[in-house]
Amino acid sequence: MKDIFNKWYVFLLELEGSATDDPDDAGGYTEFGLSERFLKSHNLPRPKTAEEARPIYEKYFFYDHKFNLLPRKIACYAFLMGVLVGPQFVVRLLQKLVRVPVDGKLGPITLGAIKSRNEKFLLEILAAHMCDHLFNVSNFRWGRNKKFIIGWLRRNLVVFDYAINEKWKY
Repeated sequence: MKDIFNKWYVFLLELEGSATDDPDDAGGYTEFGLSERFLKSHNLPRPKTAEEARPIYEKYFFYDHKFNLLPRKIACYAFLMGVLVGPQFVVRLLQKLVRVPVDGKLGPITLGAIKSRNEKFLLEILAAHMCDHLFNVSNFRWGRNKKFIIGWLRRNLVVFDYAINEKWKY
């Protein structure tokens, strides 16, 4: 799984691009995809390089949420979109989709339900519901985020395509 994570991490860095400091971004200054808000909430120092950021992603966005136990395509999508919306939100959304109690944790009941579903179909439904969530965040909860919606939707589609094919073709 370590080699797979490393491949996905390289792709994540391509998605995240350069450092940003948009006053409308609730996360604040962001570099290597790690927002100031996230780093402060976990009492973490700002990484100076992408290599210093890697263990943060491994711990807080992958292993802590047990994404390594998910089927491969779902794990890829959960990790890459979890960076944008929060890994616990992705888990809660998966739980709603497979109709198990929603607690935000990947336990044996949730994992069993996920593994019993058709992986490609579950991924398609997950990505569709993610679009709905992104629209809601953009339009209803924080009006200032409307300017981000096109980028968020594009990211969702690119991550979905990457999770299905594990090829970067854009």
